Amino acid sequence: EEREKVSTCYHFLDRVLDGGYDKDGSLVVYVGEQNIGKSIFLANDAANFVKMGVNTAFVTAEMAAHKIMKRIGANLLTIPMNEYEEKAKNKDLIKRKLETVGTGFTPPGQLFIKQFPTSQATVTDIEAHLKQIEEEKRIKLGAIVIDYINILANYRNPNSENMYLKIKQIAEDLRAMGVRNGWLIVTATQINRNNYNSSDIGMGDVAESAGLSHTADMMLGIIQDDLMRASYEYWLKILKIRDGEGKGTKCKLQ
Repeated sequence: EEREKVSTCYHFLDRVLDGGYDKDGSLVVYVGEQNIGKSIFLANDAANFVKMGVNTAFVTAEMAAHKIMKRIGANLLTIPMNEYEEKAKNKDLIKRKLETVGTGFTPPGQLFIKQFPTSQATVTDIEAHLKQIEEEKRIKLGAIVIDYINILANYRNPNSENMYLKIKQIAEDLRAMGVRNGWLIVTATQINRNNYNSSDIGMGDVAESAGLSHTADMMLGIIQDDLMRASYEYWLKILKIRDGEGKGTKCKLQ
């Protein structure tokens, strides 16, 4: 049967995924070291989903909602980040810019941003909030971007210190939420500290990897060592892919 797809906005990923991510319940996880820019990738994805006409919710448990809005807004409206706050005051400019968002064939999707306290939001909290958006706005959400899985709370074992179990169960709950509601879920996790500043990463470098990797449909490694940082470049590597070939392939992004 034909499954509805949403473009990843990376040509090499769209090729291996036969058009993009499945919209109905796929769990996509970016993997990278601390402060490498996982939030930037997540914000870019959210902006791209909106441009493609997908109603998108961005759930943050780390960065303040207004900072996420600034990051996504600057992307959507092609305004430099350092000019965004000043230009956002010009309502006419923003209105004109908003009219250019989208592909020209489909109107842009709606964007909703919600900040939860770090380590307090459970998947059930997030789902209740998202369902409320759908009911109140009378819309269907398509993509949920969550920054990020490690700082959510696990309602199944709230007091457990077992990180493997925590991440495994949150991943299972996120994927189940996506399947139940027909949402694409995109989130991120961290690699182990001993592989920071590496020019390559593999599944063994993912903190609490096994529990997460069994559940995720796709895992994408964000790679940037000192040399790449000096050249303003990243590599994106497919660490896990459920449907399709391409595991281990990577692409340079600048």
